[in-house]
Amino acid sequence: MRMRADFLLILLWISGSILSISLAPEEVPSGMETSDDLSQAVNVLVLILVVTAITIYLMRKFPSSIRVLYFFAISVGVFLLLSLFLGLDLSISSILSIIVGILTVRKFNLVLSNTGLLLALVGISLNLGVMFSIGVLTVLLVLLAIYDVIAVFWTKHMIYMFEEMRERSGFVPAFLIPIGDDVAGLGGGDLVFPASFFVSMRMYCGLKCSLLAMFLSLIGLLVTVYLNRYRRGLPAIPGL
Repeated sequence: MRMRADFLLILLWISGSILSISLAPEEVPSGMETSDDLSQAVNVLVLILVVTAITIYLMRKFPSSIRVLYFFAISVGVFLLLSLFLGLDLSISSILSIIVGILTVRKFNLVLSNTGLLLALVGISLNLGVMFSIGVLTVLLVLLAIYDVIAVFWTKHMIYMFEEMRERSGFVPAFLIPIGDDVAGLGGGDLVFPASFFVSMRMYCGLKCSLLAMFLSLIGLLVTVYLNRYRRGLPAIPGL
């Protein structure tokens, strides 16, 4: 059963990565621009820390608000995917993204939750991959790898957030696969940030380079999943 769960999580990661690479634009979409300012990587990390702190506060004081935040995040990600990268009309994209958000949070269902999250993460990955250069995303991944280790092994707030959000609201920004009475999970960030890098690689280095980067990241993910069998709750980004 554990092997099946690991296989499905890896399959979701591969699906999200391939979708992101295949939908990567050949040039920067109208109205967007790519930043090569390396300080932007620090800004993104600070934003992640602020959002994490706010989420922990809301989870403790207003656990029902997590559902609203999750709906908003899913809807925005799907809207970006449909409007910017699939070229749908803004009104149609808005309606469809809201529908996906509602289906994802109205009644907790792992199939709907994983599907909605996958679409949203692909949209966010594409957006980040266009917004930031390969250099910025490389620095960001290094910073996130360090943060991931600290958040899991030292402060342990990442594990706390996962368990508390699942218990209090039932909604976690992660792919979840049931294992008996428990679940196996892969955080949304473990897909969205590497996939953003793949998108940027596709735009500026070509398809072969992006697929090679994805393949090497997949090896790291497989190693992490294997090691996780012996120690629950390992950070995934360092391996990616």
